[in-house]
Order: sequence, then structure tokens, then C-alpha cells
Amino acid sequence: MTWVLLTRARERDRPMHRTRSPAPAQRQLLRYRWNGLLRELDRSGGDLPAVREAVRTWLDENTDWDVPDLPRYPAFATAQTTGLATP
Repeated sequence: MTWVLLTRARERDRPMHRTRSPAPAQRQLLRYRWNGLLRELDRSGGDLPAVREAVRTWLDENTDWDVPDLPRYPAFATAQTTGLATP
């Protein structure tokens, strides 16, 4: 999935879905996935060093992508992030 999105996202950023809104942008989704993968690889204690370096390189090469972080999925949001009181 990364390679498909990356070839398109390098040219310009596009929404993941052309008719539904809100939808994350391709660059936004890629950065989210790469950051998540890097966190998991860092926690693994040294496993897959080549993959870790590749992910770091991808993130470093695309620092000019000015995209916001993805918001938390509503089902996983806490009362603090939604402003709702818990029962």
C-alpha cells in the first residue's frame, strides 16, 4: 500500500477518497503509518534495523510535507479529547 500511495503523493497531495469528506490525505496517511511503524520498531529492541533505517529515511526525505496529524478515531477518543463527560 505504501508504494501505491507514495507514487501518487510525491506529485501532489490528494484525499484518500474523492467523494467522501472528511477523508485523510494520502501524505497524511503515509506519515501516520510511517511514524507508527517507527515507534513499533523502536520498541522492538533492535529488530529489523534495515526497515527502521528505511522508514527514518522516508520521513526525513518528506519533511516538506506540511500535513497535520490524523485525529484520533472517534471510537477511541477519550472524554478529554471529545469534551464529553463520562457517565
